[in-house]
Amino acid sequence: MPGLLKKLAGGDLRSEGNAEKVAKEIIKNPKLIKELLEGIKSKEEVIRGRVAMTLEIISRENVKLLEKYLPQLFELSKEIIPQVRWHVADIFGRVEKYSKEELKRIISTLSDYLKDKSMIVRVETLEALSNIAQREKELEREIISKIEALRKDKNINVRKRVERIIERLK
Repeated sequence: MPGLLKKLAGGDLRSEGNAEKVAKEIIKNPKLIKELLEGIKSKEEVIRGRVAMTLEIISRENVKLLEKYLPQLFELSKEIIPQVRWHVADIFGRVEKYSKEELKRIISTLSDYLKDKSMIVRVETLEALSNIAQREKELEREIISKIEALRKDKNINVRKRVERIIERLK
C-alpha cells in the first residue's frame, strides 16, 4: 500500500483520520494525486471513504487540481458507501472545467444521487446541482425542476434545503 494510503488507513468512516494532512500534502505536490487515486480500488471501505474526503478537501482549496481526473471521479461516484457519494457530489458541484459529455454525466450521476437513501447525500447533491445551475444558465430550468422534485422529500432537512436553494436560484 502506497505511503499516502497508509496515512488514510485505520479507524472508521465516521472520522476524518489524516485526510486533511494528506490533502495539504497533495496541494503542495499535485503529482501525489495519482497515488491517492489508487485508493479508489482499495478493498478497505475506510480507505475509499478517506480518499473521497481527501479529494473533497482538495476541491475546496483548488478544484483545478482535480479537473483532469474526472474519469477517476466518475469511477468513484459508483461507490456504495454514502460518505463517498456525498464527497463526490461536493466535488462535482465545484468542478468548472468539463466537456459537454462530462457535464451530462455529472448531471446524470447527481440526478441518481437525489434518490439516495442517505439524507446527507441528497442534501449535498442539492447544493452541487445549485452550483452547476448558477454556472450553466442553459441548464438552470432543468436543474431547478430536479431540485423541486424533492419538495416532498420524507426528510424535513432536505425539504428546507430545497426551499433555500430555489429561493437562491430565483
